Amino acid sequence: MEILVDTCIWLGLSNGEISGAAIFNKIKDADAYCSVITLGELEFGIASCDDAQEREKRQKFFDDLLAFPLLTIAPSTAKIFGRFATVVKRRQTQPQENPRRRYHDLWIAAQAVESGFALLTDNQSDFKDLPGLQLLTL
Repeated sequence: MEILVDTCIWLGLSNGEISGAAIFNKIKDADAYCSVITLGELEFGIASCDDAQEREKRQKFFDDLLAFPLLTIAPSTAKIFGRFATVVKRRQTQPQENPRRRYHDLWIAAQAVESGFALLTDNQSDFKDLPGLQLLTL
């Protein structure tokens, strides 16, 4: 089995809120992947950090993630993303449920579905009711 690891898991690992052992125990012998969307989110965190020491720590973690296989975006990913955004919009009952707020999550979910991977997350509500998405949670 292959698993795409959500950004929140990588962030939790980098700041000590989630242990590597907890992740390992969940994924066991599966191959873990990182999304290019996650890299973009992390790069934003690096570039917007004003503390030089923290920025260096974040950059090191980012560089370490490059050792993991990466999932990229293709036209077929965009089709799945569009379907997911439509699902979120159609069930919208509050303005804060607008799919734009969740675009990064929806792209990551689309990559997981397209690749046939499970998605490991700590934010199950971000991926609620997305067709075909197999979620694993810590």
